[in-house]
Amino acid sequence: MAGVPMSTQWEPAGHYYPIQIAQFGLSHYSKQIVEGDPEVTTLLSGNDLDLDRWLVASKTTVHSLFDKMRLSDVIEFQSSGWLW
Repeated sequence: MAGVPMSTQWEPAGHYYPIQIAQFGLSHYSKQIVEGDPEVTTLLSGNDLDLDRWLVASKTTVHSLFDKMRLSDVIEFQSSGWLW
């Protein structure tokens, strides 16, 4: 749960409070209402990539496939969890 606030007030391992999670979600929702949709910058397109030249770990696969929601090609990574 990346970005969700975790409290470490009583124990070092941390724990989630439902109220903190709700406040986190509401603040991000309010920000979107006020500022509108975020500006999207495409750093790398899945179109016309030579994925055979990419260096990936031995248990990793990389594919370019069409995403119907985005109406664009996307790059899909699959890994075993360990990258060596």
